[in-house]
Amino acid sequence: MESASRTVAAVILDLLAEAGITKVFGIPGVHNLGFWNAIAPGRPEIVGVRHEQSCVYAADGVARATGKLSVALTTTGPGAANTLGAFGEAAISGSPILVISSETPMRNRSASGARGILHEMSDQASLFRPLSKKVSCEGTEWILARSTTTAEEAISAVVDFLALLVAPPTGAGYIGVPADVLNQTYTGEAPHASMFCIDYFVNSRNEVTNNSPLLGALKDKKKIAIWAGGGATQASEEIKALSEHLGAPIFTSFAGRGIGAGSSHYITLPIHEPEVEEILASSDALIVLGSQLDGMNTKNWSIPFPETVCVIDANPAVTLRNVKATLSITTDQLNKYVTGLMDLPAQEPWINVSQVCDKARARIATSDKGKAGMALVQAIDNAWPAENYIVCDMAISGYWTGVYSSTKK
Repeated sequence: MESASRTVAAVILDLLAEAGITKVFGIPGVHNLGFWNAIAPGRPEIVGVRHEQSCVYAADGVARATGKLSVALTTTGPGAANTLGAFGEAAISGSPILVISSETPMRNRSASGARGILHEMSDQASLFRPLSKKVSCEGTEWILARSTTTAEEAISAVVDFLALLVAPPTGAGYIGVPADVLNQTYTGEAPHASMFCIDYFVNSRNEVTNNSPLLGALKDKKKIAIWAGGGATQASEEIKALSEHLGAPIFTSFAGRGIGAGSSHYITLPIHEPEVEEILASSDALIVLGSQLDGMNTKNWSIPFPETVCVIDANPAVTLRNVKATLSITTDQLNKYVTGLMDLPAQEPWINVSQVCDKARARIATSDKGKAGMALVQAIDNAWPAENYIVCDMAISGYWTGVYSSTKK
């Protein structure tokens, strides 16, 4: 990074640009104007919104659509607090987002505690800690929600969080920067990643993948199926290839819609439809990739899992509460394990997924309860450009589109 004199806000925007972020979402306030004053060519565009919650919902939408980190900028006190509904949704869903907020100026603070500065909170980051991503390395745990007090601390936190939030399992984080620190002049190179961050990624790179247990658990299975969740987004092509190799149907969670969609065995309907549930019931093995198998996606765990279930996840703790697994592998290199499963013998498809889905969709489209919803979905499928994404809100139209649309994104 260049060593020219810049404000701390400018350095932060430059770090975001270096990370490939071209747009951030923000709402200006008296304390965070340093970001707007630092707008310049080569730095991310700040897309204005009308409410802080919208900042984070917009960032969450970008993160879900692209699988990449997205950023929201907000201001001190109630501005930061206003993001929490959206921040919680992103955090629980594992969306890689970062909220960067101003905090009260250091020059006005009292060492004894809050004194009534405009929008002052004694610990603004504490609003975000219960929801923020946690990262452990060699016995030390970091919660990725931090209020900083100096330029070096703020910039270092951005360097670390940009890397840690996108490491599997992805999650949400918060960095608070005092308003006067944002406007400070900073000269020199940005700090390097912390030793904690370096050690974390060194350990990850040194992970040895061992597919032998997986191959052993699946070698005699003739009706293998795949379940892909939001944690498998970056392995979509590998999952497609594995599905074709094994003739394996692909089930997807809400967060996993579109993963492996290029496969001829991709299921374009939710597990809630009886025809799809019957496919799962007929399988003799299920490979669960990056999914918690939560209640919404499993009819509150009433679906018929096969006897053999293999879980591959960066953090399978929740998944293992929801299904009895034959084998569980904890890894942030899911794509390598999926590729390793190509060592299984190739198999012919054991179910005609397209035929099942076509018949089920025709049934739903002619039913009294389903015809209006399917008409909406069909209209969207016919009109929506194939290269564009669809982001579905929690509304009736969003539910229908999210689980019944055949759009690949």
